[in-house]
Amino acid sequence: MTLWRDLEAFGDRPALLAEDGAETSYRALAGLADRATGDARSLLAPSVTRPLVLIETANEAAPIAAYLGALRAGWPVILGAERATASDPRILDTYRPNLVFARGEQGWRFTAASAAPVEMHPDLVLMLSTSGTTGAPKLVRLSQSNLTSNAVSIAAYLELGPDERAITTLPFHYSYGLSVLHTHLAQGASLVLTDRSVVEEAFWEAFNRNGATSMALVPFQFDLLDQGAFERRELPTLKTITQAGGKLAEASVRRYAALGRRSGWRLFVMYGQTEASPRMAYVPPEDLEANAANIGRAVPGGRFEIIGTDGRPISEAGAAGELVYHGPNVMMGYATSRADLVLPSGPPVLRTGDIAERLANGHFRITGRLSRFVKMFGLRIGLDEIEQRLRGEGLQAYATGTDRRITVYVHGKDDLAGVRRRLVAAYGLTDAAFAVEALDEVPLMASGKVDYPALAERASRSAAPISAGGETLVEVFSAALRGREVDPAKSFVELGGDSLAYLEVQLALTSRLGEVPTGWETMPVAALEALTPVLKPTTQPVSADLICRDLALLAVIALHAINLPIAGGVHVLVMLAGYSLARFQKPNLIAGAVSGMLLTMLLPILVCYYAILAGVHLVSAPVDPEWFVLLGNFDADINPQGITPYWFVCLYVQAMILIALPFSLPAARRWVGAAPLAAALWTIAGLAVAALLLGVSQAFGPVSVRHPFMALQLMAAGWCLYHAQSALERLLALGVATAVALAFLSAGWTAPVLVTLAAAAILWLPPVRLPSSVARAAVYFGKQSMFVYLAHVVVIAVLAKLGLAQDGLRLLATIALSLAAAEVMARGMRLILQPLQDRRARAQET
Repeated sequence: MTLWRDLEAFGDRPALLAEDGAETSYRALAGLADRATGDARSLLAPSVTRPLVLIETANEAAPIAAYLGALRAGWPVILGAERATASDPRILDTYRPNLVFARGEQGWRFTAASAAPVEMHPDLVLMLSTSGTTGAPKLVRLSQSNLTSNAVSIAAYLELGPDERAITTLPFHYSYGLSVLHTHLAQGASLVLTDRSVVEEAFWEAFNRNGATSMALVPFQFDLLDQGAFERRELPTLKTITQAGGKLAEASVRRYAALGRRSGWRLFVMYGQTEASPRMAYVPPEDLEANAANIGRAVPGGRFEIIGTDGRPISEAGAAGELVYHGPNVMMGYATSRADLVLPSGPPVLRTGDIAERLANGHFRITGRLSRFVKMFGLRIGLDEIEQRLRGEGLQAYATGTDRRITVYVHGKDDLAGVRRRLVAAYGLTDAAFAVEALDEVPLMASGKVDYPALAERASRSAAPISAGGETLVEVFSAALRGREVDPAKSFVELGGDSLAYLEVQLALTSRLGEVPTGWETMPVAALEALTPVLKPTTQPVSADLICRDLALLAVIALHAINLPIAGGVHVLVMLAGYSLARFQKPNLIAGAVSGMLLTMLLPILVCYYAILAGVHLVSAPVDPEWFVLLGNFDADINPQGITPYWFVCLYVQAMILIALPFSLPAARRWVGAAPLAAALWTIAGLAVAALLLGVSQAFGPVSVRHPFMALQLMAAGWCLYHAQSALERLLALGVATAVALAFLSAGWTAPVLVTLAAAAILWLPPVRLPSSVARAAVYFGKQSMFVYLAHVVVIAVLAKLGLAQDGLRLLATIALSLAAAEVMARGMRLILQPLQDRRARAQET
């Protein structure tokens, strides 16, 4: 099988879908491909029988058809970005292709270039830039076998079929974007063609209109999803998101993996290089919780080994060395000149230049790099190549950088702003991608080599916040759009803004306006400029779970301070504890890191709890031993006096320990990780049966939330709220929360009502916009909730001794003083725990 010769086999199945839904079938695509090269043959010199073709790309039918047509005709192809050769002719000058396919005044078409025949290896079919963005003449040579084997491998682990529809989020001259094209063509699947950014509403309209099932993203695009409130989008056909093109932050991996599980789609984190056609490793969705920082395992048909500094393979787990990949998708070799195109293929072994270690579970983790390159916006940029470019201009330049910004040091006097502008133009990035600084003295190592670590350290110290420059919005837009002339009557979208510039402009707008208006990218620049003096950040969104937490805590304080007959506040707090556990601690639990979870959840509370108990015991009245051993919740004599409200602390600690125990078992972790909602439902059922068999209700009189078996049911209901995504699952979660709450009806009708209302708000209520001052207060109160709970018991006792009798005044005083005491506790805990956290972090680093 080949990826291009079998197009007709899929007949009238849709191959390409335009934004408006117009279809190009496989049969029609094959015809377009053959006509494109058929028309181009007349442009060739008689001596050229196997031409070399350069194709500029866009996510449109014409360049895709030209690419496929060239491959079907046996013509090796160099792929490049649209208009790349006009801005940087090095590829043209180095390889002198016979034909160039590009967009001109008359549309997309082939034009004749060099008439000199090219001698090329018979297996050579494709050449790609190692960076995916520049016109650098170093190319990766790929064969039909390379491309086909990797496309089949990727399709296998992604479980792609003919009904898949991938929307184009990346250009196909970039190897990651090209792999999406190849894998879907190999399966008879469809591609939804768009060059729009994920920040544009038109992108999502095209997504839903065409029933897209997947999209491929680089790390920067996840930042854009965060800006666009992706979590709230209704995407009923989405099945898969893949990520490659650089390391995605571990927290983002976990967050999007959890979102995918709730929403019914899968996240695949992948690792690769253009030299491997391009995929080498992936993390299956079911393994992401425990492997969010890893690259996973080798793709089908490939394998990894770790090579030590002595050149020998390393077999033991946890030992670092260079990551080496073996597989049929490894390139034929590099080319840096026209003469290299005929060179024989090298062995199917790729030294990745990455330092890695093999883990005990068979996955691999990248720990560093040997090579001097960064991955920015999903594109690999060689720091040595930058230096060579500038030295070609007569500059003594030294480059260092991270995946967020490249810093170039220029020795001697020069126009630094001009150097930066030329780099921005050459690499097609934004101003924020580069910093250029003067260097008075080049730091050297003892060996006489340039001390790049010293330069990197200097760059990290001097790095300014990444933002668009300029005093007026026109200047801000011009800087972000890489010096393009800006018409104030046009919008960001109309000016051709792309995803690279979006966050830069948004950051500048936020600093100027306080709050960026929705849909700012479609507003004229002049209209945004007019908003500058008047738009103020008057409101901020507050999530429903935070509002429920604050109101529940206020209800508890009112019950204890003035005996307000509102039962149920504590029930809501228990349910929210389960919701927070699922939201923030599930990765630790699934990974088996229960000690980390327990330290995070319990240590600050217990330090304050025992300090208060000791103070009460020494100053006021003796405290029964059951409180010191955290069994106070089993005291049936509950009243709002003294320390009895601390039964909640005892219960909380017991529940956390009981939750941690099953997560110590790998089988339990796998079960919960694979089906978190179902696991919670079964847990509720099991606990209900256990409570009935053990006579919990008889032991406590009216059924009480104070028993761990009863509280755990509420916590499991909160877990369900977090994992319920579809409409049916949300209704199920609401019904379960209500059913669990009805067991506490004997405590008063308000308990099940408050639990049901809180569950419904969490499931369906979007973030509520409150005045900024109110929103900040709500966030602060919620953040301090556990310390407020601990403090309010003492405050009530002190106010009672002072004889403060007026209910309203006592309630306000209790809230105010509890907040003040909570702040003292929080600050004290930071002072106590920070050294412990620092010591733990250092231990993990070593």
